[in-house]
Amino acid sequence: MTERTIDELIRALRQGDGDARQQAVEALAAMGQGAVEPLIDALRSFATYEAYAASEITTNFFHAAEQALIEIGSAAVSPLAQALGEASWGAVHGAIYCLGEIGDVRAVQPLIEALDKDDVNVTTDVGEVLLRFEEMALRPLIYALQQQGAAGRRGAAFILGSARDPLATPSLIEALNDADANVRAAAANALGQRKDARAIEPLIALQADEEPAVREAAMRALGEIGQALESPQIGRALVQGLYDRDWGTRQSAAEMLIRLNSPYAESARWTLLCDLQQQDAEVQLGAAWSLLPTKDHQAVVTLEGLLTAADVRVSSSAALALGEYEDRRAVPALTALLDHADEQVRHAAQAALRKLGADPDDDSQNDTGLA
Repeated sequence: MTERTIDELIRALRQGDGDARQQAVEALAAMGQGAVEPLIDALRSFATYEAYAASEITTNFFHAAEQALIEIGSAAVSPLAQALGEASWGAVHGAIYCLGEIGDVRAVQPLIEALDKDDVNVTTDVGEVLLRFEEMALRPLIYALQQQGAAGRRGAAFILGSARDPLATPSLIEALNDADANVRAAAANALGQRKDARAIEPLIALQADEEPAVREAAMRALGEIGQALESPQIGRALVQGLYDRDWGTRQSAAEMLIRLNSPYAESARWTLLCDLQQQDAEVQLGAAWSLLPTKDHQAVVTLEGLLTAADVRVSSSAALALGEYEDRRAVPALTALLDHADEQVRHAAQAALRKLGADPDDDSQNDTGLA
């Protein structure tokens, strides 16, 4: 095959109909290693997610290039691993997907190194792939948790939270002492996912951590474990958390006590109701989200007031929370946001209205639904 033929086949991936595209995939796959770099170039041309999602034509082209690389298989592994270090969205995410589908163990270490990008979407995609390798990825992930950069350690903790092997737990417990607060928080969250009793005392010890985000993660992790295992220690730690000086930690402890149906659930509820009265919009918003298990109407009233907050992050989150409360009395206030200047706020209001069974495009439904 000549270089011109490769160009023609790549063009067929981009512009051809379904049959022509599939024929081009098969022809490129048959060429093997000679087609790998042109196909990675095709992925590379998608510099951003927006370029990929621009139209059905662009997404079909991208997935066809991925399919050809997957069918090439082993010969594509090393070039795809190198593409993980690039800046292009298409090169990185296409490489992650292809390496996962090919399933060659040589991809494990390069995928772990990609965690250093400190990109939540990359971490999530890498995690899904590495978990398929199971024990072949476990020890490299544990090593990364101990030796990689802070972003890589945090990513490794995130992934190990979903690993089935019990060997992950001791390493995550050790990571609770990491010098980086974000790694400590990630390890706490991962231990909450694992619901392993061995983590209870180390997580309780994090109540003395100087970083609020770490203490908050510990409260949530203890609550997650408490939903799977009965432990008086967890209850006492969460009650102590109600008095934390940080509102995020305090509210997380309160929410978990409510979710656990603790004897202290009513005290936790009152803690959150007090936070609803604070002047800080973020404190109010956090309390309203934490009160969600109770569906307390006082939270709905507060959330309606936050819909007009100057910070669009607050107003958007308040709208989404109202959808979760499933109280149709919020419909008029949410409907008023459909003309908001900010797209994020409009989309949040639309999502909440749909959650409440009120079609945002049907004015006749936009009432309270009450007799």
